[in-house]
Amino acid sequence: MTKFMMILAVVVLVGCSSNPSNQIDVPGKGAGDSLGASANESDAALDEAAVIRIAEQAVQANDTWADRAEYSAMKDGDEWIVLVWRIPKVPGGHRSVRIDAAGKVIDYTRGA
Repeated sequence: MTKFMMILAVVVLVGCSSNPSNQIDVPGKGAGDSLGASANESDAALDEAAVIRIAEQAVQANDTWADRAEYSAMKDGDEWIVLVWRIPKVPGGHRSVRIDAAGKVIDYTRGA
């Protein structure tokens, strides 16, 4: 029974990875680092055009098709979510980029 509990504990620990395989690290997630946001954008409320520029830079940093993509942004409280579709649209060819009020990328999720 103890052997079973040890195996179960290892499985749980391995399964609780802090960086799931469908998410990647993005420049701009560090403290004080705002990817693509100028000082004016950080101080003022971000608009749709600004968050799309920030999301485009995040896609450029992580994929090769930023210039062949369709971007749509929506506000979610104090944050923005930008849905990015690679053109032509293919299964898994989308990204979700979450941007905080300061213009920092706080989540970059690959499509499944």
